[in-house]
Amino acid sequence: MRRWLHDRLIESQKRQEAGRAEGFTLIEMAIVLAIGGLILGMGLVSGAQMLEGAKRKTSTERIAKIEDALVVYAVGHSKSLPCPADGALNSGDANYGLAQGTATCTVNNNQAVVPWRSLGLDEILSRDGWDHRISYNVAGMDAANALSITNGGLTLVNNTSYAYGTLIVQNVANDEMTYSNGGCSNVNTGCAAYVLISHGQRAAGAWTAGGTQLTSPAVSIADGENNDADATYVQDNPIDIGTNASFDDITRWRSAPTLINECQNAGGCT
Repeated sequence: MRRWLHDRLIESQKRQEAGRAEGFTLIEMAIVLAIGGLILGMGLVSGAQMLEGAKRKTSTERIAKIEDALVVYAVGHSKSLPCPADGALNSGDANYGLAQGTATCTVNNNQAVVPWRSLGLDEILSRDGWDHRISYNVAGMDAANALSITNGGLTLVNNTSYAYGTLIVQNVANDEMTYSNGGCSNVNTGCAAYVLISHGQRAAGAWTAGGTQLTSPAVSIADGENNDADATYVQDNPIDIGTNASFDDITRWRSAPTLINECQNAGGCT
């Protein structure tokens, strides 16, 4: 019997030693968990970047549809563009989504958004990929009161010739993207006839569908230029190098000559 018990103890000891050899130590387990956490973190970052990229793509595609609608509008309205809608209005207001004014616009620059109803667009196309209103400013809008706009948006030279733009677009380094050549006073200048802006993920200055303007996070200098109610705007690639130097707006514009040319190609603006 003693021999049998001895043999059983030896076998049990061998099994325990084998189990220890085949298992993981605490250090090994910690290393495995750390590597797994890194892989998971990399996957989350990659997924977030893909999502933001998709939202930027959606915004760009919707802005392109708005630009097409502006050309169609110009064809049917004697080379003019619509006044902006008022971003401060909500769905309960009768003017929600409608251009505010005809011969004279009645909405302030920093409240100006795409007038989707006047353009015959679905409301969803007036919002960017982050579900905020796309801002829309048109030539001639006064910095304080958005006045002095004739013919529904574009000022006509001598009331008979083609329109010219009055908006300046620059990059974050303050280099002009438009071609004002010292001023925006005649049809040959390349000043912008309109500017469309998605305020990006940061959404500084963007309007919600409910009529609220977003003011956080802190507005960078470039972000602020796109919602400060003057006639200068910023277009550039996304930049993230600190609060005051960050920029993620998507800005699109056309000069009046370019717009008129597209209008003519569409069968209007003769």
